[in-house]
Amino acid sequence: MKKLHLFILGLSVLAFCQGCDKNNSGTTNDKTQKKLRLAFVTNATNDFWAITRHGCDSAAQKLGNVEVDFRFFTGSTAEAQQEILSALVASGVDGIAISPID
Repeated sequence: MKKLHLFILGLSVLAFCQGCDKNNSGTTNDKTQKKLRLAFVTNATNDFWAITRHGCDSAAQKLGNVEVDFRFFTGSTAEAQQEILSALVASGVDGIAISPID
């Protein structure tokens, strides 16, 4: 049940971020609109995260202006996971969802 809640939370984040528009002028041009870059950092590699990735990729494709970067964590320490997060922040992602290892 906890995994289902995490999946729903992930999809909710995508849906919520779709409504966040920094340009409130009332006119949007799909060609000039910046793609929203979101990232997921998992705490393991397993079927749950594969299903979650598939759902997020489907939602991003339907939304059109969202790019989802999934990082399957294969390390064993919180420090290694922190390095992944630091790299994502440095690359300028708009949002990160994380399943912390510790």
